[in-house]
Amino acid sequence: MTTILTLDRDGPDAHEARPTARTATSASAGETLASSLLLKAMSAGWLTPQDMSMVIPMLAFQHEVAINAVHHLVDNGLATDAIASGILGTLGRQRLQYDKVLRATEAVRLTGESLPGFAKHLEHQSLVLCEQANDSTADDICSALRLIQAHVLAELTRGLDKASAGSQPLGVHAAERFDAHGTWSSSTGPILGLHLDFLEELHAFMRFTRMRGMSDRIQARVSLERKAEPPIAMFPGVGQIMCEECDDMRGIEFTVERYPCTAEVLDPRVVRIPPGKSNNRHKHAHETLFYFIEGDGEILVGEEWVPVKPGDAVFSPRWAMHQTRNTGSTQLTLLAITDYYLTSQVYVGKYDKI
Repeated sequence: MTTILTLDRDGPDAHEARPTARTATSASAGETLASSLLLKAMSAGWLTPQDMSMVIPMLAFQHEVAINAVHHLVDNGLATDAIASGILGTLGRQRLQYDKVLRATEAVRLTGESLPGFAKHLEHQSLVLCEQANDSTADDICSALRLIQAHVLAELTRGLDKASAGSQPLGVHAAERFDAHGTWSSSTGPILGLHLDFLEELHAFMRFTRMRGMSDRIQARVSLERKAEPPIAMFPGVGQIMCEECDDMRGIEFTVERYPCTAEVLDPRVVRIPPGKSNNRHKHAHETLFYFIEGDGEILVGEEWVPVKPGDAVFSPRWAMHQTRNTGSTQLTLLAITDYYLTSQVYVGKYDKI
């Protein structure tokens, strides 16, 4: 069952990638926050459901830290201007939105021992900064926290929009908008840096979490062999057709058949190209070793064409442009052994598996 979320956005409309400006106090708020790799990936819809199930509770915790910081300043008789501007109401509405997302994803708020070290650091250092605040800096800190949390929630909302295909676009309440082009002052730099460090650590933690299961299985020295999936010989029709394309205008015609096996790193495929045809010129994150089984042809790797015949092997590094062309009179058949199952876990972004 697909859950469609409808949230009120509390952030700016513009979110294009901009240069990192973490240490420049004269940088605009939008520029500074746009430097976060996690926010850019989340806004673009590049996070997997597994990523989101881990990231959302962490962002909800980050928001809770901001609420606690504001309350700490208020309890100490500071941040009177921020209170007058309605910051507690804004943060309260944002918290309700996080509650809605947590319920929809069947996640719970993180506390105590369930927190990783970098999250505990955010919580502790945030209170330290609040303890050091005074009448002239408290309101600036509150305004920065409000802006940071609104921006984070806006990027999360965009990511959820893209994950919920066909749902209505989310609206922005004018009362909750903020000036994304305002500048950071010297008093807000430390709190901004603290939250940017948290987002950076969360991005690294997310990528580590993707690989943790595979790493544990490697270390456990337990075979991945399955009785329900004995070794089989690869012959035409035994595998899954991943791609089949024919474009006479461009001289493109080929099929890609995936070898049926449970693997965590290698992803072998058989590619078949008719005489006089080629596959698409492309590049991707996975490395590929091409072993030519039958037919004559040539392969482009980078900027160099290499003639090939049965028994030849050619390696294409990751992100190298490559293409294979059949120059003979019979079908060109090759085995392409990739590490797609590994790189598809490591790479954060739109991934072309072919």
